[in-house]
Amino acid sequence: SPFNFFFYLPVPQNCKKSLEEWIQSSRQNHFGLASLKNLILSKETEVQKEKDSGLPRISGFVQAEENTEKFSDFSDNYTIGVKAGMDLFDPSRKHRIKKLEEALNQLKQEEQKLLDQITLLVCASFRDHQTLSEQFRVSRSGFKDSEEALKLMEPLYREGKKSIKDLIEIRILSLEDRIR
Repeated sequence: SPFNFFFYLPVPQNCKKSLEEWIQSSRQNHFGLASLKNLILSKETEVQKEKDSGLPRISGFVQAEENTEKFSDFSDNYTIGVKAGMDLFDPSRKHRIKKLEEALNQLKQEEQKLLDQITLLVCASFRDHQTLSEQFRVSRSGFKDSEEALKLMEPLYREGKKSIKDLIEIRILSLEDRIR
């Protein structure tokens, strides 16, 4: 008897995960998306720094010198200071903030596009997997049915109750199911 490869193929199992779980997993493991999220976080920090540049800046300093002749005397050898500054007029600040916010919005739009692409690809793959699994089950069932019909037809042909034409038609159906 010829080698029957069809029964040695493993039966595909149903997906253990739901579509939402596959989408979530794909989004979490996508390196491009993680990179884009880091860029967005970085750009948000830049926007906040630029917005904060209009606030007053305060810096302090301390300086101390040692008197090598008398180590216990520090009364005249230190300086403490505070410096405050504020830009009263910065005409380019508003433009810089607007430019950074536009770049941030563009990155967020790219992130949304990437999320949509990931979702579409995962949905298409999930649908294809389900379709192929169902086609495999149907094909396997059809093959078993045609093999059974062929086994039932052979004794009838030998007894002369069925013609060679009927036997050949069943055999053709069986071969077509194997091909599928």
